[in-house]
Amino acid sequence: MPDELIYSNFAYAIIASDWGWPTYQMYAQPPLFPYILAITTFFFQGGLETFRLIPIFFGILDVIAIYFLGKIIYSSRVGLLSALLLAFSSYHILYSRSVEIETMLIFFILASMYFFWRAYAENKLFYAAIAGIFIGLGNNTKYSEFLLYPILIFYLLWINRKGFLPGWKALLEKKFVVIIIISILVFTPVLITLYYYEVNPFYWQLFERYKTQFASYKSISQFGFTELIIRGYDNYVGMLIDATTNLSKGLYIKSGSIATMSLPQTWLLLLVISTYILLPITILYYLYFSLKNEKRESFLLIAFLIFNVFVALFATRFQYYLLWNVPLFFIMLSNMICNFRDKVNLNISGLYDIKNISRIFFILLFGIFLLSYLYIGTLSPFVNESPKVGYEKNILKIKNNISPIDPIATDAIDMTYYYFDKYDIKYVPLVQIYIIEKKLEKQYLKVNIDLLNAISPKYILVSIYSFSAYATNYDRTYIKERYNLISNENDILLFERKSS
Repeated sequence: MPDELIYSNFAYAIIASDWGWPTYQMYAQPPLFPYILAITTFFFQGGLETFRLIPIFFGILDVIAIYFLGKIIYSSRVGLLSALLLAFSSYHILYSRSVEIETMLIFFILASMYFFWRAYAENKLFYAAIAGIFIGLGNNTKYSEFLLYPILIFYLLWINRKGFLPGWKALLEKKFVVIIIISILVFTPVLITLYYYEVNPFYWQLFERYKTQFASYKSISQFGFTELIIRGYDNYVGMLIDATTNLSKGLYIKSGSIATMSLPQTWLLLLVISTYILLPITILYYLYFSLKNEKRESFLLIAFLIFNVFVALFATRFQYYLLWNVPLFFIMLSNMICNFRDKVNLNISGLYDIKNISRIFFILLFGIFLLSYLYIGTLSPFVNESPKVGYEKNILKIKNNISPIDPIATDAIDMTYYYFDKYDIKYVPLVQIYIIEKKLEKQYLKVNIDLLNAISPKYILVSIYSFSAYATNYDRTYIKERYNLISNENDILLFERKSS
C-alpha cells in the first residue's frame, strides 16, 4: 500500500530529527502512530514486515473491542456475532495487514464508546475518565477522532430533549465534563506543539488539502445530492463485500479481490443483493427506534450517521474512511437479526403473517451474508493481493532489460525504489511523470510532456487510476505515438519506448 512507505518515512524522519516531530508531518496526522513506528525502529530495526505487526495487533483488539461494545449495549450474543463479522471482513483484514492508522483508530473509537456507555449505564466518573483517555489517544492518532465529540453531544442532546427542545443540561453533567477535560488534557501536548509552530492542520485537512492534492476530482459542491447518496451507497456496499474498491457499481459485477471473485457468480450476485437490501433495512430499523427515543439504537445510529456525513462532506474520495463505522454497522445488523430471530414464528400460522415472513426473509439474506463472509475472510489472507501489486509484477518483467542509461518515468517513485531495493536493481534513474500546475488557486497534476521529450525514458510505469485522471487526450496521443503498451498488470500500465 502506498501509505505504508509514507508512514515508514515519517518514523525514520522522527529519529533523524532527534526524536522531534517534523513540521510537515503535523499537517498530515497526529504523532502517536509515527512515534510508535519510530520506537519500533529504534529497538527492532523496523521495516515494513515489522511495522505490519502493529496494525495486526490493533486489528485483533478491534475484534475484542467490538465484542465488549456489542455485549454492554445489547448482549453477549450480539457481541459475538458482531465480532465474527469484523474478524472475517476482508476490508478490515486488508487494513489490519498494512501499515495504516485505521485499525488503531477503530480501536480507540470502540474503546471510547464502550467506556462512555459504561460511565452512563453505571453512573461512574471512573469510566468517564477512561473514556476521556481513549478519546484523547484517538485524537493523538488521527484528527478525525474529533468526530467523537459531536457524536456524544448530539446523543446527549437527543435522548435528554424535552419535546423539540434539546437537553442542554446534559452537557453540564460531571461525567461529560470529565470526558471532555481529560480527552483535551491527553491531546494538550500536540495542541501546544501545533500552536508553537503555528500549524493549523484542522483547516488544512478539511479544506486546503483538496485544493492541492485532489483538484482533478469533483468537489462536494459538484455532486448532486442524489448522485452523492448513490455513490456513497455503492461505496459502502462495495466495502462491505470486498477488499478492493472495484467489485461492483450497481449490480454489475466487474472485478474484485481474488477471494471474493472466487465465489460462484450466482452466489456472488446473491451476496451483492443481500447487502444492498440489509444495509437500508438496518438503517431504517434503527431510525424507527431512535425516533422512539430508544437510547441504545439512538447511540449507534447517531455515531453511524455522523461518520457518514463527514465522509460525504469532506472525504468523498476516500472509501476507506467508511471503515471507521463498519463495526457500528455490524453491531446494528447483528442486533436486528437477533431480534428478528427471537420473534420468528415457525408455526403454520406464521405463514400468513407478513411481518413474520419478512423477518424470515431478512434472516435468510443475513445467512447468505454471513456464510460469504466466513468464506471470503478465511481465504483472503492467503490469496488476496495488494491493490498496487501491479508495480512489483511489472518491475519483474523488465528487471533484466533496464540499465543506468535508461530512465523510467513513474507516478510512484517511492514504491518503485522500494521494489528496486527488494530485487537488487541498482542505479536506474526514476523521474516523476507528473508536474504540478496551478490554476485558480488549485494545484493540478498533469503529464510532464517536456520532461518526456527531454529524456525519452525507456519505460513509463503508471497506475490506470491516476493516468485516467490526469492524462489529457493530447498526453495519451503523444504517448501512444512513441510508446507501446506492453502490460496492464493489476491496473498498472507499463509502456515501452518504440524503437527509433
